[in-house]
Amino acid sequence: TGLAESGGACAPCGNGTFKPASGNASCAPCGPFGFSGEGSASCTCVAGYVDPDGDSFCEAACTLPSSVLNIYGGGLEDWNCTCMEGYGGPGCAACAAGTFKAANGSANCTACPINTFSAREASTSESDCAGCPAFSA
Repeated sequence: TGLAESGGACAPCGNGTFKPASGNASCAPCGPFGFSGEGSASCTCVAGYVDPDGDSFCEAACTLPSSVLNIYGGGLEDWNCTCMEGYGGPGCAACAAGTFKAANGSANCTACPINTFSAREASTSESDCAGCPAFSA
């Protein structure tokens, strides 16, 4: 592993390439989000990317825009992608005017209490909900 035939002899795979098994196969290039050192049997993914199948093909750990995500994890296998406060639902959409979300997570946004309203999108606190103006005739 990590070696390929070159001019009748085995030579280490170059930087940015890998070879996972023994045999006559050539070294394969790492994908656009992977890297390797000389003589590597696999590629390592750059931050924010994972190799879920162990085949040195790196893909985004989170498929939602990074501006609405709280990303954390102890290693490449346990990334947790969740909506930041002010964003909710399965697509991490900004909370609409009149709603808020105070905590990270994929829960839906919460409506402002009765007789209050927030004109701002992506509100993060119930305190963003202000009293409705009095009706005037």
